[in-house]
Amino acid sequence: MRLRLATVTLALVAGCRGSYEPPAPVLTLVPAAMRSGGPAVRADDDTLCLAAGASVEATVYAYQSTVTIMVTASAATPEMTDLTVRLGSRLVATDAIRATRAEASVYRSQARRGEQVLRLSVPENSPGRLCLRQVVVTQP
Repeated sequence: MRLRLATVTLALVAGCRGSYEPPAPVLTLVPAAMRSGGPAVRADDDTLCLAAGASVEATVYAYQSTVTIMVTASAATPEMTDLTVRLGSRLVATDAIRATRAEASVYRSQARRGEQVLRLSVPENSPGRLCLRQVVVTQP
């Protein structure tokens, strides 16, 4: 009887393995709370405005090989402002931000597993100022 019960239990457990797909992790970062360097000014509790040469960064953990990064930002000045996104040593994107209202931009990148630094920066030669409202990291 015990052997039969153990066999049935083992069969049930083996059959259930893999049937549950955990939800994709979502990490929402508030730029005003991220580590910053260079000329950066807090606009409010959430928003951080970066001038040329400024950057923000946070350590994130990648458990899959693909990472999606969504950056909500706006140009604080009428000039177009450049944004550079890096994950670890990989350059994810260089983008020109023109909108004066906060808009989301989505970037996908390959990632190595483990802890990495996510870094957003405004290049030294960028003419405008960039205001970061939110940074979201997901792994599909």
